[in-house]
Amino acid sequence: MEKKLHFPNTLNNRADAALAERLAPSRLSTRRRPFPSMAIRRPGLYCVELRTARWEASVNWYREALGLQVMVRVVDDGYALLEAGDTRLALISRHHPGPASPRWSLGFEVDDLAAVIERLQRAGSKVSRPERDPEGFREVVTFDPDGNTIRLFAWPER
Repeated sequence: MEKKLHFPNTLNNRADAALAERLAPSRLSTRRRPFPSMAIRRPGLYCVELRTARWEASVNWYREALGLQVMVRVVDDGYALLEAGDTRLALISRHHPGPASPRWSLGFEVDDLAAVIERLQRAGSKVSRPERDPEGFREVVTFDPDGNTIRLFAWPER
């Protein structure tokens, strides 16, 4: 007796895909896959790269003012990789990196917004007044040494 398998309309995570593959490997390996997302793992954002003419100042600002941890620092190449939660921020030295763009910002979730604001102000960064979003989080805006927009937000304590 052949086992009938039910495949949901979408697979929400790797565990679902792994289970489906284990239960029906021959079905997944056919030319026409019932759900393309099962065969291809979604990409993960490894890092965001920022090119800067002020590499050392930027590395120091992201480390000291923002509190990111330097994972890799290659001074001769002008390269630094900083840990930013589940992703990373790469700072790359360039003579002409181009202007900061108003089209994007880096958003960082922090636990203690007041402490981050204080650290930014001690580092000489201008910080907007904290604003409360209708969803309940508080947010401030500042700028890195190159003028890139940095948003920092914290959810209310529960």
